[in-house]
Amino acid sequence: MKRIIIVGGGVAGLGAAYKVVRASSEGHDVEFVLIEKEPRIGGKILTEIVRDPSDEGTFIVDGGPDCFLTEKPACHRIARLTGGFDDELPTDDSRRRTWILSRGKLHQMPDGVMMFAPTKFVPFATTGLFSWPGKIRMAMDLLIPPKKVAPGEFNDETLERFVVRRMGRECLDRLAEPLVGGVHASDPTQMSLAATFPRLLEMEQNYGSLLKAFL
Repeated sequence: MKRIIIVGGGVAGLGAAYKVVRASSEGHDVEFVLIEKEPRIGGKILTEIVRDPSDEGTFIVDGGPDCFLTEKPACHRIARLTGGFDDELPTDDSRRRTWILSRGKLHQMPDGVMMFAPTKFVPFATTGLFSWPGKIRMAMDLLIPPKKVAPGEFNDETLERFVVRRMGRECLDRLAEPLVGGVHASDPTQMSLAATFPRLLEMEQNYGSLLKAFL
């Protein structure tokens, strides 16, 4: 029998454990031991039931990522496997507003922002979320040539490098990083773009820029 040691009970560790369990159910002679230093598994994903001090009720607080993108079917499959699909709450379109805390002030995300790229001029021009140099730098995405990828080369880079290269550092700090934190609870300097936002890579290669892809 093949024995596997999995270090860490976060998402990656639990995913690896699931792969081993599935392989075992398919007839492979394999087992695993999962090692986790904390008294709970789940890593950055955490749900706490907190008592409301004003009455005898309770409410649920999600720690780490509290949502996932519905365009990624793998998330739905995992939710079904864990039995959490019945508790899924879709977003409320009538209340779909995003606020970003930047420089000590709340800013509503400009209307028309699609995957870190502004698509409506007036909301983008009038927002206080970005400085004018930052806005000009983001608009320069139209002029920046796409990354050259050799035939057969695997196209990937970190989210940080991609956003800074195409839209500028201010876009990363004030828009991309806060938005990504709510979904992935991860560091953009460590995130593979091919694994998290593959459409952005495709858009750059197919259209030459993000703004052209969305306009």
